[in-house]
Amino acid sequence: MTCKRCLADPQPKNYGSPRRCAFDDAGNFTPENWSCATLDALNVYEDNTYGDDESMQRVYLGRDRWHAEHENGGWLVLTRYKSRGCCSSAILVGDFWPPKPFTLAIAESLAEQKRRDAASNRTSTKE
Repeated sequence: MTCKRCLADPQPKNYGSPRRCAFDDAGNFTPENWSCATLDALNVYEDNTYGDDESMQRVYLGRDRWHAEHENGGWLVLTRYKSRGCCSSAILVGDFWPPKPFTLAIAESLAEQKRRDAASNRTSTKE
């Protein structure tokens, strides 16, 4: 499976190799990926990005970023090569439930929430 964002931009300018989507045919995360466009859409939470060196970056998206369908909130933890490239692991963890696998449906929900947050912030700064 390839997410709609990877399909829309399979070989970005200045990329040495084409994207490989981070989601398999069932919509589950797979570490066999490269610069998945949906993961890139989630990677812009700069305030919640942590890493000690240039070789690995960890991205944490907090409770306030969860769509309403994720009733108890939680954290999405992504481990990535720099701020792009391969995402070697993605897992959801929460206070009231065991770790859950990351899926394309959840990624799309979070990307849409991020898009709405960004639009809302642009609107509120113009007022």
